[in-house]
Amino acid sequence: MKLKDLIFEEDNQIAAAAKAINSAIGSIDSSMNYGVFAKAIAHVLKDEYGSHNFNPFMEVLHAELGMNEETVNESTKVTALKELTWDVLKSVLGKVPMFGFHLPHPDDSYRMANNQEAFEDWKKGTMDKYGDINIKLDSESANPTDRVQVLDDKFIADKKRKVSSKAAWLEKEREAGRSID
Repeated sequence: MKLKDLIFEEDNQIAAAAKAINSAIGSIDSSMNYGVFAKAIAHVLKDEYGSHNFNPFMEVLHAELGMNEETVNESTKVTALKELTWDVLKSVLGKVPMFGFHLPHPDDSYRMANNQEAFEDWKKGTMDKYGDINIKLDSESANPTDRVQVLDDKFIADKKRKVSSKAAWLEKEREAGRSID
């Protein structure tokens, strides 16, 4: 079997398992509380998989959710926004670039922060809208806009919605003959 076939087979297994779990939840309580869901998963892990699988399971779960709470390596760090400071940003990402660090906004733009005041302004605005979310810092990313990433579902959904909106607008402009091509 080829590697692409194995990957496809695993993707199918993941999709089928997710569908079955979601269906089971729906058959019990479609608005199941996250605490009940977490405790149910804990029971399954303890009763069916054994404690020797707890750590590997949590590593995969955290990686899939983008929630690695500790430093992955010296070039990557995930931290709560509340704990993120200008000094931490500089210590992980290194020297401040000429125009500053690219700090993401949910509208697909970036705040260029080349000093603590600009950083604090971005942090306050982000916390006001999204709360104490997780931030990933990656000093080895080749793309400067990927060195600071927000790991929050609502933020990511807002960003995707904005990008889709921009794409739809551009498509309408092209269809109306107002293209720069």
